[in-house]
Amino acid sequence: MSRQKLIPCFSFFLLFTIFPFSSLQAVELAPPGTVQRKLQRGLINTFLSPLEISHEWERVKGTDALVPTWLTGFGRGLWCAGIRAVVGIYEIVSAPIPSPPDYRPMQQPEFALQYLGFLKKDEAKDEV
Repeated sequence: MSRQKLIPCFSFFLLFTIFPFSSLQAVELAPPGTVQRKLQRGLINTFLSPLEISHEWERVKGTDALVPTWLTGFGRGLWCAGIRAVVGIYEIVSAPIPSPPDYRPMQQPEFALQYLGFLKKDEAKDEV
């Protein structure tokens, strides 16, 4: 690959892989029980719902079953990712409406990011 093509490819790589993750620590969550928190929860869970696949793979790893664990983990992960994405879209659309009461989360854990350890349980805990 020539040098003129390598520089734009490397820039593209940096722009879309390293820089977005460096700003994750700067994101602050809105206080629990607010419209902003429900909207944040919906957006985060919609876009990060595929994290459920790796989480379910980890949960079923090492269990004895008739069906291979990678297959059951992937299937369960797809199911859970779909549910989290649908609930996230519902929370985005219904953000101004206090349903469930006091804008409580519909799923536990509240955010899919908790599987990666970016959010501690105390930070995302519903204090309402």
